[in-house]
Amino acid sequence: MGRTSDARERLIRTAMELIWQNSYHAVGVEALCRKAAVNKGSFYHFFASKRDLALASLEATWHFAEQHSLRPAFTMDGSLRERFARFFALVTEVNRQDHIERGLIGGCPFGNLGNEMSGEDKALRDKVQSIFMRYIAYFEDAIREAIRRGEISAALDAGKIARLLFTYWQGVFLLTKTSNSIATMEELSGGALRILDGLTNEVAV
Repeated sequence: MGRTSDARERLIRTAMELIWQNSYHAVGVEALCRKAAVNKGSFYHFFASKRDLALASLEATWHFAEQHSLRPAFTMDGSLRERFARFFALVTEVNRQDHIERGLIGGCPFGNLGNEMSGEDKALRDKVQSIFMRYIAYFEDAIREAIRRGEISAALDAGKIARLLFTYWQGVFLLTKTSNSIATMEELSGGALRILDGLTNEVAV
C-alpha cells in the first residue's frame, strides 16, 4: 500500500519525462505504467485515459517551468533586459543539462505536444494554448513594468511585444532541438536581447 499513495504523482512525472523525450503517440499506457511502476488498474483509477494524464502532466510541467525559470527571472528586480536575460539563461541551463544527460535536446514540451496534437485533440490544443498565454502574461507584465519605469516608450504595445518575443522564443526552441546544439539557443537568445535593446532606444522624451 505504501507505493500506491504516490502512484498518481509517479504517473505524472513519468508522462512529463516520456512524452517530452519521445512523443505523445510514441508512449502508450503500458509503457507509462511500467516506467512508473504502477499497474493498469491504478492508472485507470486516477486517469480515464492517456489524454487525461497528458493534461495533468502539462499542468505539472507548467508549474515546474514557472517555479524554476519564470518566477526567478521575472519576480526579481532588474531592468527589462536583465529579467529576460535571466529567463533565457535559466532555460538554456535546463536544456544544457538535458543534452549532457541524454545527448539530445528535447525542446519545449508545450510546443512539442502542441505541434503534434493540435490538429487531433482540442483538449490538448486548448491546454497548450492556455499555457502559452501564461508565458505571454509574464512577458507582458515585465514589459508594462518597464514602461512604468520609463525604460521604454509608453507608446509601445506591451501585449504585441510580449507575443513577438514569445513567438521568437518558440522558434529558438525549435531550432535548438533540430540542431541538437545548445550553442543555437545561446546565440539566438542574444537575438532576443537585441530586440529588447532596440526597445530601450525608444524611451519616451
